[in-house]
Amino acid sequence: RTEAQLDAVAALLEGSASLPGLEVDTDLRWSLISALSAGGRQSPQQLQAALGSDSTAKGKSSWYTAQAARPTAEAKAEAFEQILSGTLSNDNHGAVIAGFNMVHDPQLISGYTERYFASILKKWTGLSHEMAKQIVVGLYPSQEVSQATIERTDQFLQELGEQHPALRRLLLESRA
Repeated sequence: RTEAQLDAVAALLEGSASLPGLEVDTDLRWSLISALSAGGRQSPQQLQAALGSDSTAKGKSSWYTAQAARPTAEAKAEAFEQILSGTLSNDNHGAVIAGFNMVHDPQLISGYTERYFASILKKWTGLSHEMAKQIVVGLYPSQEVSQATIERTDQFLQELGEQHPALRRLLLESRA
């Protein structure tokens, strides 16, 4: 999160620093890229170049994470819309959710609570179980640790009643 920490991550990615026994393989490379992206250290062009050097399905999912991790309101809005669109594969859907939640400043995603609660029932009943579960759990406003989040969750659960017991359970677990 700090400049020094991001410098260390960048050095590992570039190969100008190493750690004994640590091999920067493809998966670790993408983890470093995503961390740098969340820290504002990867431009869209750099992310596109990284994807160009790893056009595998795993590389594409990792690229989605890095894209969604960018620390801008625009990137978070784009990611949120992609998540709700229902057009991504299960893997890429989960990757965008992971990137959306990679924030150094929780304020970047704090404005999504109402949109989350306004959309989850429709997504729960309209998407596959796996995609809906990813949304319900992955987008739950857990970074907004507040009484207001708990109250909003309770309100939603009260409105839901006894319908959709699996959705209820996921929300109760997230609330806890």
